[in-house]
Amino acid sequence: MNKLYTAQEIADKLQIKKTTVYELIKRGELYSSKVGKQLRISEQQLKQYLSVPVPAITCQIRTPFLPVPLTEICRFLNFLWKVPF
Repeated sequence: MNKLYTAQEIADKLQIKKTTVYELIKRGELYSSKVGKQLRISEQQLKQYLSVPVPAITCQIRTPFLPVPLTEICRFLNFLWKVPF
């Protein structure tokens, strides 16, 4: 039998706030079902959410407002991160 979780139980499992769970549902990243007036997330829906790979954060943003490419700024910040203070 497929277990059904409340938003609070999912929040506890993922170590996030319950409001974040509702945001994930609202954005369509986490699917849920209504049981009466309450939302429930099945174990299968949770596994599906967790199986989606998280995209890596990159510095490929381009903006006309910076005189220096953002990739150069990211390289500089990465350099500073490695320098001991």
